[in-house]
Amino acid sequence: MERSHEPSRRRGARIAARYPVTVTMADGGDRTGTTLDLSTNGLSLCAAQPLAPGSRCTLRLELPCRNGPNRLRIDAKSIYSSYSGPGNFRIGMVFVGLDAETENTIRDFADGSRAPHQEAASPLRPSPPRETGMKPIAVVTTVGSVDEARRIARALVERRLAACAQISAVESFYVWDGAVQNENEFRVLFKTTLDQYDSIERAIRELHSYELPAIHAIAIEPVYAPYAAWIQGNSTGPVASG
Repeated sequence: MERSHEPSRRRGARIAARYPVTVTMADGGDRTGTTLDLSTNGLSLCAAQPLAPGSRCTLRLELPCRNGPNRLRIDAKSIYSSYSGPGNFRIGMVFVGLDAETENTIRDFADGSRAPHQEAASPLRPSPPRETGMKPIAVVTTVGSVDEARRIARALVERRLAACAQISAVESFYVWDGAVQNENEFRVLFKTTLDQYDSIERAIRELHSYELPAIHAIAIEPVYAPYAAWIQGNSTGPVASG
């Protein structure tokens, strides 16, 4: 079972909604973008710069309603940023403390209460990653102790080579020195992207105690698109300080 630090699935119907949005950061700075889809739980948008997961901000946008334009101001928190191309990032947001009036406005909009000139939007599911290098994968290794498993898992996640690492106990039978061996081991599974594989392999070899460590990758597919985007946004390699 995935743990609570990973993004939860959205509640409520999501619809396509392409409108300008202003993102006001905690330090007062403004960024601009365009919404992609919207629900009563959150939205996704495209922007020229990524936002670190967990960043708090205020969103300002205007939705067309039956009685005219409705300006919304919503507190939100980013849950992922994924690279979509040069100068283009897809950013997922969840709303924080949405008031009843704003929620009703979004529900009305989602139910079809749009200005006559607006084209009705159909439900939209985010597309899976298009770039081959951003394809989600799981990289697997096995180690001899839980302490070593934890040390390698934490190191790679802290380096942002993987979005998460999961540890499980396994019993292994294998051939070594011409004889069948039987050992208790610990498997570490890293959620990452294809373009991080070489860096992860180097890091595991650097930290691993085995003479010949098992290191291999498994494609994660099919995959829930917002979860894939979360993996992308948190497997970007070392984060620059300052």
